Amino acid sequence: MVKLIKLLLGTTILIGLLFGVVVLAAVMYFDPNDHKDRIIAKVEAETGRQLKLEGDINLSYYPWLGIEISGVTMGNAEGFGDAPFIHADVVALRIKTMPLLKKQYELDTLKLHGVEINLAKNKEGVSNWDDLVHEEKDDSKKQEPIKLAAVILGGVDIKDTRFSWDDQGTGQTFKISEMNMSTGELIFGEPIDIKMDLKAESNQPAIKADMNMQGTASYDLDAETYAFDPIGVTAKLTGKNIPGGKTELKFNTGVSFNLQEDTASINDLTLSGLGALVKAQLNASNIKSGQPVTEGQLSVTGDDLARLFKVAGIEPLASQLAKLKNRSFDLQTSLNADMQKGNVAISGLKADLIGASISGQVEASNVESDTPAVKGKLKASGPDLPTLLQVAGQFEGGKDPQLKVLGEKLSKASSKSFEVNTEFDADLASGNINVPALSLK
Repeated sequence: MVKLIKLLLGTTILIGLLFGVVVLAAVMYFDPNDHKDRIIAKVEAETGRQLKLEGDINLSYYPWLGIEISGVTMGNAEGFGDAPFIHADVVALRIKTMPLLKKQYELDTLKLHGVEINLAKNKEGVSNWDDLVHEEKDDSKKQEPIKLAAVILGGVDIKDTRFSWDDQGTGQTFKISEMNMSTGELIFGEPIDIKMDLKAESNQPAIKADMNMQGTASYDLDAETYAFDPIGVTAKLTGKNIPGGKTELKFNTGVSFNLQEDTASINDLTLSGLGALVKAQLNASNIKSGQPVTEGQLSVTGDDLARLFKVAGIEPLASQLAKLKNRSFDLQTSLNADMQKGNVAISGLKADLIGASISGQVEASNVESDTPAVKGKLKASGPDLPTLLQVAGQFEGGKDPQLKVLGEKLSKASSKSFEVNTEFDADLASGNINVPALSLK
């Protein structure tokens, strides 16, 4: 009996070993390229899009579990032309096999080469990705997220990526080409150095740009703090509306978030180019609510406002400004806003704009209601009120900004100079409007 048991046990072990060898051999010699038709049919059934797999699908199992796909193309949505929705020359990702047994994820460099993405929106406002977006309603299917502390990524290697955006409703197009991006090894808790360069082109305004970006990202998941500091971007612009045909923009800043304290900040922002300099600082709290409390300072200076409007394609106002002798601008102000309470305060406002001088302060409350209250002081004078209103209207927003429309109507006046010195206190909830001081020409 004992011998029989030993024989059965030995036979069972041998069968198990043979089964394991057969399974391992099947896995090792499994060729996914033999199943391309099945893969294509499944994707097309799920998405309704045509899929092409023109290259090989390569699998590896040990010591890296990986996949590399070449020549993959997904077709566009119906009505959006023959350009592919997405194409990739090479997509590759590998993960080390043995650490998976300890629920550790050691990934090799993520490789994306020759990726092309074409996004578009038609005149009816329908985009070419709307049919791919589906909300997940069954929470029972959600899996436990991977702990980032157990993840090591060898880096990111993106080469020759292309992106296009076509808004058929507005006629605006935007393209990115020759985008390359790389990072160092991504190890949990360690800073990440990021480098990226690309070419961009827009038709509204008609500008081309060669851009280079460098930055360092850092984070502490336990403290829930995240930072991208410093960020440095250099852009060489070319276009027919740019004086001399070309110029250079430089942008530097640092951004940080503290999710435990619910705060965010933009530090030492500077943007220079086209004879203009922008400086800004912003701190915000209560950001998760969607009604943040913000405090910041803004400084904008330059020697030729007409040049900026010309590059941005704001016509005929740019040509109108070019006729003025004084086209310089200098704006300094501070902002404090509590959107939960509906309070906004603009203090220390000083501006010299195309010959006009403006100073004052404004405080508003209940700004998100139909009955806001506004009080403040304003002193302003200048040679051309209609043009000043049209300039201000460019920042008002909307299809037909009221300041812009008013400025255009007043432009027919024979005398365009103005002087204003006033104090005001208006509360629409109570219907009280008080103007203790008013001097107007």
